[in-house]
Amino acid sequence: MDGVQAIISLFTLAIYFNVLDERTYEFPSGAPMTDHNTLLACHQLYDLNAIPVIERHHACHARGLAFDLVNWLFDHYAFSDTVTACDDVDAYTCLLVPFTVHVGRQIIRYKIHTESTRTPTSITSQELTYQVECALYLDGMKDAYEDSKAIDDEIEHNDNNSENQIFPYEFFDLDLDLSSFSIRRRDTVDGNSIRIDEYLETGQNIADKKFFLGLACNFNLEESGKCLYNYFLF
Repeated sequence: MDGVQAIISLFTLAIYFNVLDERTYEFPSGAPMTDHNTLLACHQLYDLNAIPVIERHHACHARGLAFDLVNWLFDHYAFSDTVTACDDVDAYTCLLVPFTVHVGRQIIRYKIHTESTRTPTSITSQELTYQVECALYLDGMKDAYEDSKAIDDEIEHNDNNSENQIFPYEFFDLDLDLSSFSIRRRDTVDGNSIRIDEYLETGQNIADKKFFLGLACNFNLEESGKCLYNYFLF
């Protein structure tokens, strides 16, 4: 299971490439539109930022590979859970999603904590939260994220103390207890296993999809209606 957690951690790192890159929150240098308001609108609508297009392609491609890797893992290995007494759990739902969401929520909690205890940075917790949600609001992770967020919101609502006490440092553990799970190699591989051929497309999160739609229309704000319409077709 240590090896499994290492693979899931690698997957999680790929999921949060955009979140953890400070250029995600910056305007592009040498952008064709020099008006600040136009840049801000494109940044908010199309996720136009300082990451070069080629690097964005690379990040999406790496995420696609990460999905392919965990699909291979779950196709070839079965997982048992002593808590639920299930001999073959849905590893994507029971292992991958909780771990990935847990890390995303911890990143947000830590950012909120530092805003109340340290000198503010140019990156706000609202901006970071948006990027985390863009990363997770696909592939069956949205419900798990919303459930975790609801728990935090309830804690904050019911606690009369300061934010600094709501999220103490020990709350920021990125580890997740997998001690109830065990792993074994499957005798046969599921014939319905999912194979990923288009890594770039598979690895695009919501922010990436908006960016590539913007790229297709040269980040023309007058085309935003059509671009957003195309986005909702995904």
